[in-house]
Amino acid sequence: METLEERLGLVSRYLAETRQIGNIIHDGGRGEVCRTVKLVSEEIESIRSILLENVREKLTERQMEEIEGKETGDHVDPSIQFFGVEWSSVFSKLFNAGLNVRIFKQRQHAGCLDIFSLASILTEMNQVQRELELHLVFVSH
Repeated sequence: METLEERLGLVSRYLAETRQIGNIIHDGGRGEVCRTVKLVSEEIESIRSILLENVREKLTERQMEEIEGKETGDHVDPSIQFFGVEWSSVFSKLFNAGLNVRIFKQRQHAGCLDIFSLASILTEMNQVQRELELHLVFVSH
């Protein structure tokens, strides 16, 4: 699971690029924002896959169904599509996810599977992904 931190670092880098491009949108800027948001989404999906595959054998089918649920995306501020994303909020969620990944890994190495930490990480990552999708709607207008 060492690649989780690397992937979170990539997400952070791509988010910083997206924010920078968004500040200077010109004719070609929209395409660059779309490209970096796509990269963020791919990395988030990779993080999600790594985490879930790591615990799949240790959880029941019902637990996996609950953890894999993506209905948390509905709790995202819809005004993002009209005013753009609040970058401090996005980076805060990413920072929290990074801390929770470290805690999750430490507990896992100690023999404890913390399902709530895993669910928290996945929720944070889903929210970041959903906020960026809404930000794309903003950039497209």
